[in-house]
Amino acid sequence: MNFSIKTRANVMLSIFILVSCSAVTILVFWSSPNDQITREKSLIYLKNLAIESDYIKDKSISSTSQPHHHSEYKSRRSDWNALMHLTPDSLSPRIFYNPCKSVETAKSDANKEMRLLPIPTRSPLFSSMRVPHPENVDVASELCRFKNGLQLSNTTRNLMDSNWTDAISSRLLYDAVTVCDMNRLDRVIDLLVVISSRPYRAQQRGLIRKYWARDNCYAGRNVRHVFLTGIPPKGDVEEVIKLLSEARQENDLVVQSFDDPDIWANTHKLFLGLQWSLAYCKYAKLVLFTSDEIFLVPENVIGFIESVSDSAREHLVAGEFYKHALVQRNIKHPEHVPFSEFALSEWPDFVNLQATFIGAELLLDLYIAARMVRLVRHSAGFLGITLLRLQILPWGMPNLYITKDKLDTLQSNKVRQTHLVAALLPENNDLSQNETFASWWKLHDCEKMCIAENLGS
Repeated sequence: MNFSIKTRANVMLSIFILVSCSAVTILVFWSSPNDQITREKSLIYLKNLAIESDYIKDKSISSTSQPHHHSEYKSRRSDWNALMHLTPDSLSPRIFYNPCKSVETAKSDANKEMRLLPIPTRSPLFSSMRVPHPENVDVASELCRFKNGLQLSNTTRNLMDSNWTDAISSRLLYDAVTVCDMNRLDRVIDLLVVISSRPYRAQQRGLIRKYWARDNCYAGRNVRHVFLTGIPPKGDVEEVIKLLSEARQENDLVVQSFDDPDIWANTHKLFLGLQWSLAYCKYAKLVLFTSDEIFLVPENVIGFIESVSDSAREHLVAGEFYKHALVQRNIKHPEHVPFSEFALSEWPDFVNLQATFIGAELLLDLYIAARMVRLVRHSAGFLGITLLRLQILPWGMPNLYITKDKLDTLQSNKVRQTHLVAALLPENNDLSQNETFASWWKLHDCEKMCIAENLGS
């Protein structure tokens, strides 16, 4: 009895000391001469911590009736952390696609080469080190080392750490862990749509949810949607709170703590999309990277994904193709890239990230290779560099995407019946965004793709 009372007293004393130390720390911090932005960001952290704690409590309560979901969520978050630190021994085997040669095959090839007559040494026609950006890292070789369970070289790891310090240190404020939940009838997810957004575009996200982001409007195919965004810069506390409240209510919004908008934000979102897809949506066969400035046509999306064979999907990166695109040096241009960041005058071949399909088998390769490429602010150009280092040529799809200067052709039945998947929404038009969405939805007769409405009719 005395032991129990003494133990309880010790526990209470420990709690009192901990609370007192925390209070003193906060008081000292608040009275120190930090700038206003630092204080506001600290307030963001504290408020978000409260929201996150409530979310975890709610999730733990709802997970008690579905223990398999609870373990799955834990697995997804574990894979996220493993991808963050690139520790191959702790990655879930479900995210691996390993086309690299086994050790036995490599030994067999080596023995075969020993029996061949030697030829003069020459440079390879194709090499993952062709592009002098950044240092001479053999990306393909390092990728195979990692996927065969070996540690990356110190040179590569140091390069990756220095290149991606800001991206890796960004905190995941909301992870939308439930987006890719599977029911007992689901085998795979046919398509994951990753939508790049911005913190202040809540109205646009609402319209997209109302129209083409309805998962039941793809004629019974298993389609999921997720939005990606950073947080408002300069410590806009109220906007961050609204953003996190929306994320919690809708459960389809991933929020990371990088500044958005920012010159690096689009590249950060590409990187975030690759990592989130690998960790949180392992059963997706195909991923479509797009933005909240796009109108997707569900019927044509289905037509495209069903035209891609399993073998083609293993190497698929498809979109509006750009070849010999010049690097913009005009400092006033929104796509300006300084010479010190990327020295070549032309980008490697790339596809427009407003609508780009990537086969799920390529995601891990792209993610790891992207960590080995020096960060550039032009997200599509960055993807082009990464693809070249992997010796992958993107596919150009001329009818996949339509630009603002050709929006009038949407009225043509001929255009609507092609493989057109996406159209860029006009910035300044006579109609409101809601009316634009409604008119285009009706123009393409998209409602016929919605299972629930059709069943009810």
